[in-house]
Amino acid sequence: MLITNISYAGPGNDFIIDFKGAADTTYTVESSADLQDDFIPIAGLTATTDEFGVGTAIVPAAEVGSGKYFLRIAE
Repeated sequence: MLITNISYAGPGNDFIIDFKGAADTTYTVESSADLQDDFIPIAGLTATTDEFGVGTAIVPAAEVGSGKYFLRIAE
């Protein structure tokens, strides 16, 4: 999987991750507060790629905490 673009306009805005992966595949979006704890799936948040493997994950502003916040997309 390859991240192709990241967009975040700051607090109060959604975090958008564009990526390329396997075609027609559903991925989960996971988060970690410090990279030392395990990544935890964000409840109800998935991203599905199209027939070309292109997908977009939109993390709602309410899910993005203050301070450091790490995200990953997992199959």
